Amino acid sequence: EGLYLAAPLNLEAEEVSEAMAAVEDVRTVGQQVGDNALEVEALQTLSNMHLAAGDAEKAQQAIHAVLASCQGAGDAPGEVRTLHMSASWKLHKGEKTEAMEAMAEARQVGQRAGDLELEAKSLQAHAELRLAAGEIHEAIRLRYEAGS
Repeated sequence: EGLYLAAPLNLEAEEVSEAMAAVEDVRTVGQQVGDNALEVEALQTLSNMHLAAGDAEKAQQAIHAVLASCQGAGDAPGEVRTLHMSASWKLHKGEKTEAMEAMAEARQVGQRAGDLELEAKSLQAHAELRLAAGEIHEAIRLRYEAGS
């Protein structure tokens, strides 16, 4: 539920390919049995793997698939987690404005769901992202708002 930061994969290309194929298999099983949480978790893992392997485009495709799956299932917590992940890798790529927009969207999802805890977690994650971006005063303001 916190931030996901990219770390390079220290595996051989064949091992990475095998690992991604295994995660795709898990995703397929989730789809077949109607387990949205399993599918979302697999897609989030794939996104992280693609990002760590340096393939931002495939990571973004996986994130969009996760968001669509969560929205279709009415899974607000999954949608918020995915938006947090999306914001983290956008900040990692230097897309600060887009990262902050994703965090604002995550908060709106919590508000629409009427879930104060989810909204507070979004504010906390947004504060962490602002801090990572060097925006100390805004981070403090958001942390204060999350605690109110």
